[in-house]
Amino acid sequence: EKNGNMMRLLQIISTMEIFEHFSISKALELVLMAIPKRYKPGDIIKSEKEKIEKFSIISSGTAFAVAELYERPLSDGDYFGELLFLEDPSLHDDHLDEYIIADTFVETIELDKYALKNLMLEDDTLQEKMLRIINARIDGSWQAIQANSILSQLGVAQKTLLQSMVEIKKLKKGEIVKMEITDENGNVEDRAWQYGNPVSFAVIVGQGQLIFDEVHGNDKDETIDEDDMELLQTGMLLYDYFKYNRNKDKEQEKILLNNNADQWKLTTTLRAHTDDTVVFVIDAVRFEKFIHRIPHLLLGIFKSPVVLF
Repeated sequence: EKNGNMMRLLQIISTMEIFEHFSISKALELVLMAIPKRYKPGDIIKSEKEKIEKFSIISSGTAFAVAELYERPLSDGDYFGELLFLEDPSLHDDHLDEYIIADTFVETIELDKYALKNLMLEDDTLQEKMLRIINARIDGSWQAIQANSILSQLGVAQKTLLQSMVEIKKLKKGEIVKMEITDENGNVEDRAWQYGNPVSFAVIVGQGQLIFDEVHGNDKDETIDEDDMELLQTGMLLYDYFKYNRNKDKEQEKILLNNNADQWKLTTTLRAHTDDTVVFVIDAVRFEKFIHRIPHLLLGIFKSPVVLF
């Protein structure tokens, strides 16, 4: 039975994006450092305002994380406690208000902060992933994902993975949405969602409103009638799947060069319509890998090109 539990834990860890780069020996080291815990239905796994001293992974059963503004289900492979790596977790009291309650019989494995910090010190990839996830937890991306009819249906582990991929961008009115993209040679280039450019990233609207110049009109032209036009707002996912996939096909690109290749470039310019606009941008290469793992999300993108509510 002990060997069976060990194999099950190794399998769970191997499927978690944060640990998927681990070798078998590294995953085994993690399991051997962890302390197993068991909870009955209704047990409080983490209470409100509890000082965060451990990183926990659910190995079996289901639970709920409950806070004033949300409730999210947790199951095998979901985890909590990552905010222990913040220098001052009290700066984010809204997340400390979250409590976790067992819905069924729940088993977890727990790592104290020193054990996981030691793993991170030896592993730059783990350190980078953990920092991304921590930033995602406190940047408002969870609320933006929940506001989207399709993204809100993702499992908690899928949402957490999506959160770990986003970069937050804050814009003033009139600014075009941009993202720094690193190419296969390691060169960094500032890419804009602008007419005539290739598709480089996806966007989730976090706060404020955005417009497509070619659809809504440019702010400078005073042609925008907010009563008649639905502006791009919180929760909307913006991504031109078809243009990206046509443009990345090198053989297709050669053909298109002789037959109006521009038709596979962006035909819109995306800019902020309000001050203090917040968007979450995701590199197209990473986003493609993500959506192709989730059939119903891919189907939603097929049915609603460019804008997914």
